[in-house]
Amino acid sequence: MTEVGIFLFGHGMNPYQIDTYGWQLHQLHTKKAPFSFFFTGRTLEAMKKNELVREKIREMFPENVSAKNPYDSEIGVSSWNHFPVVPLDLELESWGIYLESFVNKEIENSKRILWYDYGKNARGFFPPELLFAKAAGYYLRRHWIDYAIVDGSMLNPWEKGQVFHSPDGLKLVPRHNWIRTLGHPQETVNDILNFTHNCGAKSIVLGYDFDYNNYGIPYYQGVAYHCKLADILYRTGGIELRNIASIADSASTIPYPMDHHYTTSWIDCEKGLTFLCHPKVNKRNGIVNDVIRNYGRLKTRLEAVKVRIENERLGENIQEWYRNISNDLENARISFCSFAGGMEYRHPVWVNEESMSRTFYGTTSYSMENLGNIDQSLHGLEQHVFH
Repeated sequence: MTEVGIFLFGHGMNPYQIDTYGWQLHQLHTKKAPFSFFFTGRTLEAMKKNELVREKIREMFPENVSAKNPYDSEIGVSSWNHFPVVPLDLELESWGIYLESFVNKEIENSKRILWYDYGKNARGFFPPELLFAKAAGYYLRRHWIDYAIVDGSMLNPWEKGQVFHSPDGLKLVPRHNWIRTLGHPQETVNDILNFTHNCGAKSIVLGYDFDYNNYGIPYYQGVAYHCKLADILYRTGGIELRNIASIADSASTIPYPMDHHYTTSWIDCEKGLTFLCHPKVNKRNGIVNDVIRNYGRLKTRLEAVKVRIENERLGENIQEWYRNISNDLENARISFCSFAGGMEYRHPVWVNEESMSRTFYGTTSYSMENLGNIDQSLHGLEQHVFH
């Protein structure tokens, strides 16, 4: 029996269509077709304003799916701002501050809104762009994430149908990249049968983005396609449609085989990393990494000032100065994450170059200016604290 899991990732959903999401969720629910939905925190925040959508999410998703209920749909999270788990080309010495200050907050905020506003606990995580660092496993497990979707384009055929584990115990479920989707559902089923016959895979995970700006499929189209696909799968022997959490639970895990720190890319299954070597992408990666490096240096210096203030029991004026700088640095981090998340700098060849450049470079220039002002203020504080 081959287990098939299908996920839909929602980011940047059209607010004018939110009224329709409730009954489309209900359509999938009545079809009894288990799917795994992943949403960014910002999307969950937008959807919670619609009572119909919020109630349908509460109704159709169990609080904590597992291998005991593989036929229920599940809801998982992505980062709050569609911010990658690790940016490309970020030097290793900056990883600690990035994972602790950026990734940790992004995961925490997404899980918080899902729990407090929808009453649901996410077990799964979808890393934006499927850029995944094994080092992030610790932070995902810290927030009780059990599994993450990873890219399968660099795995061999047998590995595409396995479930892996990271050193921190996080289960890694590859998204299959060879099987056609969004054509005729019967073609997808035929591809599944051919693949499992050739390599003996026991599980297959498929999925993609929906309703994202101009190049994601509309949400209603994804729902209709998956309802048709579910009908064919139910009539086909040897295939069982399950949620991805149950696949992660029931499969025997093996060590993750990838040597490099991240995998990519759901966009181009054949070119892999070479696609992300576009000059414009490299330029923007460099700017993003500069912001992260500068933030990390300021954070390290601020921590040293904090220790000095506490040890020397310095006066209230110094403590207030420290708190103001600390708040400014946190606001700079939030501002940067809000406007420079994944798509703004990962895919410049797909969107309007002029508008995207204006958004991206304006945001990063503003972030660098903020960090420069914080640096000056922190330098003044250091003069008082250390001299």
